[in-house]
Amino acid sequence: MEARYEIRKKHILQDARVATGEFDNALIRLANFVRPFAQLTGRIELQKHCLTAVKGLLSDLQRKNTESVAYRHGQHRRALQRFIGEAA
Repeated sequence: MEARYEIRKKHILQDARVATGEFDNALIRLANFVRPFAQLTGRIELQKHCLTAVKGLLSDLQRKNTESVAYRHGQHRRALQRFIGEAA
């Protein structure tokens, strides 16, 4: 079974290749997608926290808690924690 799995995995990885430049505008497209939802929060600061939270969830962080996400984006953890806590 292990050999069969390795063969299948090799085929899947070959098919999963992404062309260079495929994600060049990904952050811009993500911000455009999140904007209408973020605007529902009202204030500009809260809109920024909304985008930061979504970026964090889509990032390669091993632990996707508010503290890790805030630090990844150069922010203090308390503001993002407050945003997530009050939005829930």
